[in-house]
Amino acid sequence: GVPRLRRVVLSARDARLRPALPVVELVATPVLVEVEIDPADLPMRRRMRLAVDPAGIATLHLGRIDRVRLEVVLRRTARTVTVGARALRVFALRIPLPGRVLRRRIAIDRLPQGVRLTGVRTGVGVVRVSAVLDRWSTPITASALGDVAAALAAGATELVLPCGRASER
Repeated sequence: GVPRLRRVVLSARDARLRPALPVVELVATPVLVEVEIDPADLPMRRRMRLAVDPAGIATLHLGRIDRVRLEVVLRRTARTVTVGARALRVFALRIPLPGRVLRRRIAIDRLPQGVRLTGVRTGVGVVRVSAVLDRWSTPITASALGDVAAALAAGATELVLPCGRASER
């Protein structure tokens, strides 16, 4: 299935309101996107589980045995995410591994048109994925338009929009 997103932040450099009937559309180009995903929600092979501890260290758990795990790092390349083993952890013992041991590349070939992956990293208990959208838009209802216009007039640097149907075109 599709992983649940914990948090999504869109940062627009050029945002504007565009009249469209019966609603006004908020349009932005380009848009920086940062998504936080719970590691437990990521699709994994059977009997594998990814966890990220409070220090942001990712570990791959094999089966039900929590005492033996691989410490991994996530890296982004042009169209892939590389998962590489950095250390083997057995109980409290940490055994560093050579850099090229147990590396797996995951192709990122199903991104929508106009989306470019820019980063993958871990945070406190989450995996953070960042990307750039060429263009993004969402309808603004008449009831929300006044709040958006007032916030923009006051020089707001952040807008919190109600969740609804958003589209990237």
